[in-house]
Amino acid sequence: MFLSKDFGTNFVEQTSFRRTCNTREPYSSLFVLPAYPKTKFNRLCGPQFVSDSISDSWVEWKCHGCQDRFVTWHNNLLLLEVAMELSLEIYKRFTTIPWFSHCGNLACGEFAFPVVQVKTAEEATKSALSDLWADARTEAQGDLTGYLAKKHKDAYGGHWNRLAKASREKIQKEIMPGVIYALDKLGAPTLAESVLLDLNRIALYSAYGQRFRGLPDFFAKLLLVYEKGYLPCGWQGDLNTWPNGTIVLF
Repeated sequence: MFLSKDFGTNFVEQTSFRRTCNTREPYSSLFVLPAYPKTKFNRLCGPQFVSDSISDSWVEWKCHGCQDRFVTWHNNLLLLEVAMELSLEIYKRFTTIPWFSHCGNLACGEFAFPVVQVKTAEEATKSALSDLWADARTEAQGDLTGYLAKKHKDAYGGHWNRLAKASREKIQKEIMPGVIYALDKLGAPTLAESVLLDLNRIALYSAYGQRFRGLPDFFAKLLLVYEKGYLPCGWQGDLNTWPNGTIVLF
């Protein structure tokens, strides 16, 4: 029996298996999807699945929405391949940001998280190029990738580097000319690479955030700072007590 439109909640919750399809390379680490939302799937193909001289029916499906691929085997729904793609919406949001238009203004009550401000472009540049700020953002990325590797390893492994490369190229082409112009006008031209790094990490956070809840939210906070017209440029706090600390902005 195969379900034609909606798998509903017909899942086996804790199963994994390794088998070889007679028309493909060996599949490995195929995990049962524990609680996939109700959605519609396309039937792609129906090759015979052969193992230990026993022929079982194997049908492949594709989600209409996220494009993940699944198989049914003995009427169980199993995840075959996660289709991770960039979130195009975040690049649209980048194009609407008033880059650094409020730098130097008092950010009183604009954020739901604490911030510390510097007063000049010179201070902002020194802080943004510091080892502390580089290390803080590395810690934040480690929190994000560690969470994904633990909770959503099929979506993380094999996808992160591909997405990061594609996103960086897109940001450099479509977003950075405006950013570089605004940084020159601000008097902080040396911060272009730092901002590019931020935007790329924000884009990756958004790509995974459109699929999964509960991600560490450091890069969501950086996005809010940029969208308000400020420049996130540092960290106040001891990294030994990370993530306790405060974002510095200009």
